[in-house]
Amino acid sequence: MKIKVNYNGNKIIIGIDGNLKYGDGDEFNEIIENQLKIGGRLFVFDLSLMPYINSAVIGQFVSALKKIKEKEGRAIFCGVRPYIQNIFEITRLLEIFEITSDVNSALDKLN
Repeated sequence: MKIKVNYNGNKIIIGIDGNLKYGDGDEFNEIIENQLKIGGRLFVFDLSLMPYINSAVIGQFVSALKKIKEKEGRAIFCGVRPYIQNIFEITRLLEIFEITSDVNSALDKLN
């Protein structure tokens, strides 16, 4: 698993390549916290290269979203594969996660 951080103006694009597992949570959380410390408030989580998700990862996403919202920020998930979309539906996370089809759509929504 690799976590890639890119920027589009004041928007932070976090791409997850591969499976984010429980042990990878520290790196993910550190990235979010560091971005928030330097003033980041607009996040795009690109899951297009993430084939699998488990409950630990869901918890990490919920925690990240909570931290972002506490700083009056906003996060959008994009590129969500059907399997993960189904998990989000079953767990009712679609009620709290904003989701778009791709990075460009997410960036447009944050404008």
